[in-house]
Amino acid sequence: MREERSQVSSGSVSGQLLSSPRIQESKEIGDPMPGKWKLTITQDFSASHQLRNYGGKCENMHGHNFGVEVVVEGDKLDKKVHYLVDFKEIKQCTKDILERLDHKHLNDVECFTEINPSSENIAMFIYKEMKDALPKQVRLSEVSVSEKDSSKATYWEE
Repeated sequence: MREERSQVSSGSVSGQLLSSPRIQESKEIGDPMPGKWKLTITQDFSASHQLRNYGGKCENMHGHNFGVEVVVEGDKLDKKVHYLVDFKEIKQCTKDILERLDHKHLNDVECFTEINPSSENIAMFIYKEMKDALPKQVRLSEVSVSEKDSSKATYWEE
């Protein structure tokens, strides 16, 4: 099985890609290219919160299974593996931050004692905690948080 995989990865598909005139015009794989790549991972966590000064049902304590989407970008692929970064590195960085929120009452978490733990503020919190924790070859593009599938809040910095 291992031999078959290595034939596929170093065989005709990879060879065709590397011999493509478009790839050659764009320099070697691993060097900066005119384009960029974006990688996206999704994770979730469960927590309760209440929105202060909301004036409606959401001012009462209630819970969500929050969805989190993290997007990173970069312009240089690893020369050996030909990827931007291993997805598991992004997932682990995200998991480390979400563990601080998972199964908590967010209003009691230090960063939300003064500001509302709205989806917007949760996305901003995750972004700010993540941006310096990621591997150097990628830049954090945006973080989105959803309370349900039909709506999400996205935070990014320019």
